[in-house]
Amino acid sequence: MIEQGYSCSEAGRSLGINGAMISRWKRELSEEADAAFRGNGKRNPEQQRIYELETENRRLRMERDILKKSHGLLCQGKSMRYRFIDTHKKAWPVRLMCGVLNVSASGYHDWAIRTPSQRDQVNGALNQRIEAFFAHHRQRYGAPRLADALRDEGYGCSDNRVAR
Repeated sequence: MIEQGYSCSEAGRSLGINGAMISRWKRELSEEADAAFRGNGKRNPEQQRIYELETENRRLRMERDILKKSHGLLCQGKSMRYRFIDTHKKAWPVRLMCGVLNVSASGYHDWAIRTPSQRDQVNGALNQRIEAFFAHHRQRYGAPRLADALRDEGYGCSDNRVAR
């Protein structure tokens, strides 16, 4: 009757019951519904088990997706894994990715704030120079010719380093 727009006292009068009793039943019913469906800590054991399984299922799906996306990064060095984590940190939690990719979260955070080493800086400059030479010579120079041209400019590099 309440669903049809009657107040608790009107419904009680028509049924011959005290309106306060109907109010209490209504309140108890809504509290049970809250406990069962809103997850406020009052779950029965079966509901708790379902909740735990859904949580684990969600975590396992994320781990699967991380491994699918990483394309064999476990065979690469840590810096490649850290780069992957940095790229995808908005999609998945960092700690979860670190666990899946077998690196420590503290190692990732240390990598993220670390300045590039002197060798990395030299390699970056060398890469820019190699790309410029390669583009200037219409992408026809190979590693030996590029290495010779770079040595003429004063860069100390071997053919293999240029090829890498």
